[in-house]
Amino acid sequence: MNPGYEWDFQRNSYITVFGQIDHERLRPTDFSTLAANQDYAHVLGGVAVGTQYFKWLKVNVEGDWGTTTNYVPRIGPPVIANWTAAYVTGTVRPLKGLTIDNNYIMTRLLDQNTGLNIFNNHIIRSKWNYQFTKEFSLRLIGQYVTTISNPSLTTLQNTKSFNGDVLFTYMITPGTALYAGYNSNLQNLDPSLASTPDGLLRTRRSFINDGRQLFIKLSYLFRY
Repeated sequence: MNPGYEWDFQRNSYITVFGQIDHERLRPTDFSTLAANQDYAHVLGGVAVGTQYFKWLKVNVEGDWGTTTNYVPRIGPPVIANWTAAYVTGTVRPLKGLTIDNNYIMTRLLDQNTGLNIFNNHIIRSKWNYQFTKEFSLRLIGQYVTTISNPSLTTLQNTKSFNGDVLFTYMITPGTALYAGYNSNLQNLDPSLASTPDGLLRTRRSFINDGRQLFIKLSYLFRY
């Protein structure tokens, strides 16, 4: 059940308040630490605001809070935890043909008994798209993701990663185009790739490149 109310104004401006009540059922086949089927009830509330007061700038902000399931506790079956989240998106068009989309997402879980942090997750993403001509465009995407965890309350590791993506597009007509791109990913993995009970060994500051891809794609639409 997800009730909500929204106020809409001029220039794509709005304010929304909402709530959510739901439950999920987890089974021993899903989590071996469960002795029987178990229901988890969640209650959530939030507020979202947004505007495009200026034609070249669009901003949306949302804050949520409530309860959710901690699927990866250090000991025992999944448990209910307090949850907060924040979402910020902004689209900027500073020049003709250039669009910049920026996103930030923060998710936090807190232990209900102690109030201690279980984990914080941060995602920062920026996408730049420049349309040189009707046919030719360039897209750049950079994304940084980090998880800061409490090892006494969760099996999640402290992770950091950065992904970069470049794509050139030459589109003659919809369905007929040439694409050339490159993608590279960095993670805070230890170069030894040694295993731990919670996954591969991680470093605190250094990164290694764990994946890169260069590709060319030709698409042609046959018309009948």
